[in-house]
Amino acid sequence: MHVTYACAVVGDGLSIGWPRCGIPHCVEPLQNNRHWFCASHQNHHDVCAIVGCNNPVLQTTVQDANGGPPKTVKKKTCVLSVPQKIESKHSERSTGSFYIHTNVVQPVDSFSQNTKSTPEQDLKEDFKSYTVTGNHIKGSMVTHHVAKNTGSIGTVDTPTDDCPSKLAVGNWTFKAHFGHQRTHNEQTLVRPCGIIFAHAMMYNAEAVSNFLIMLKNAFSVPGAQKPEHIMYNTNCLAWQQAENDPWFNGIGMCVNVWHFRSKHAASHKYCQCNCNPAMYPELMDPWKNWFFNTSVAEQTNAWLGGYNSMVQEMLPAKYEFFLDEMIRPCNKEVLQCLERQGHHPCIY
Repeated sequence: MHVTYACAVVGDGLSIGWPRCGIPHCVEPLQNNRHWFCASHQNHHDVCAIVGCNNPVLQTTVQDANGGPPKTVKKKTCVLSVPQKIESKHSERSTGSFYIHTNVVQPVDSFSQNTKSTPEQDLKEDFKSYTVTGNHIKGSMVTHHVAKNTGSIGTVDTPTDDCPSKLAVGNWTFKAHFGHQRTHNEQTLVRPCGIIFAHAMMYNAEAVSNFLIMLKNAFSVPGAQKPEHIMYNTNCLAWQQAENDPWFNGIGMCVNVWHFRSKHAASHKYCQCNCNPAMYPELMDPWKNWFFNTSVAEQTNAWLGGYNSMVQEMLPAKYEFFLDEMIRPCNKEVLQCLERQGHHPCIY
């Protein structure tokens, strides 16, 4: 009997995380989860919340009705009219009249078989923007837009925009940060048997270069053994960066089976020639069935996403401690389950 050996790991991202500093690529933790910026960037609390506007926020003095000392009230935007209207539109979302006019929906039938549910992985907040129409000095109208967040997916470090930008006439689209920013996603590495091997936070995006750094850090500790196969849903992008790195020599980097069949175009020659899991016979048995569950990371993240409501306001130290304490008994239970099934799990 011919016996083959293959050590594999599966990677995937989950859109949960902690409040972070509003300055891109700043990894300094917030002093408080109500802050928007870390201690090194505290001065940005007094800068307009409109993205790209560096004007100071508008401050007004309000007299105390009881005769006390006057109070200084800070707005979140600058003195310009358009930012003020955008802030007013944002504030309307917390009023009852806003929901009366925008959230008129049919009653939900709890017994209906057609009820749509949101996937547990899509936990990230939606993208919000504001469109200003008309004269931008006076007589303009602000419209609030919400775009669905597609979840976490690997991207290149410097994405290119193939579509030219719209000319700056007629309408103006603005983005604003009326609150603290959040880290992008939690990246996990899971063994095909279900053991969570490692997890790391991606601050601004699931860039494939960060995923490669995570792999090298996780498998470069003393005693760690590099896997023969790494399954990842955008390995076609990751391998283009990793193929010239000697650390990845001899490692198969395939797209997991479901994504390869459903999400990657058959016309993508690089992906078909370099990231097709069918290229590696050791991943299949003689009947062409897959030995490994290459979707195990997504299935594990569905469980991990259940803690989102608990950790979303935690700062990094408490967040990491909590996840580690949840993952440890989970791994222990998986090991016990494998032993009961007659397998021989080992930790190395």
